[in-house]
Amino acid sequence: MEFGSALRRITLEFMRQANRTFEQQGLTAPQAEALFFLMRRQCHGKPAIQRDIEEALKLSNPTVSGTLDRLEKKGLVERRPDPENRRVNQIVPTKMALAIHEEMHRSRDELEGQLLSCLTGDERETLDRLLKKILASISES
Repeated sequence: MEFGSALRRITLEFMRQANRTFEQQGLTAPQAEALFFLMRRQCHGKPAIQRDIEEALKLSNPTVSGTLDRLEKKGLVERRPDPENRRVNQIVPTKMALAIHEEMHRSRDELEGQLLSCLTGDERETLDRLLKKILASISES
């Protein structure tokens, strides 16, 4: 099987299962991914703006804007004026988002465990190392 084809099939299956997994929290996989990013930033004391999400998740402006609109309607994020730049808003997870954070982590860990259950511990470490190597190579070009 070609690498690209295999990677695409794995990604599609992962997204399908992730959507089913995060449905328990009323989220889609892309919404959960955006929340994970925002919560990581908050833990490091770094407020995020929409462009940060776009760059980190490699998504277009309209896609991220729609995702944030839906998260805001669900009460999971707030847009707050950036004190340093009035033209942008900081995107901040709400207390409601922080309350489901641990559950989201458990759900993601269970999903990844299921998907990788066919691999030994050594194989998982090798896969992780190789994927990081490929990602670093892609980032350089």
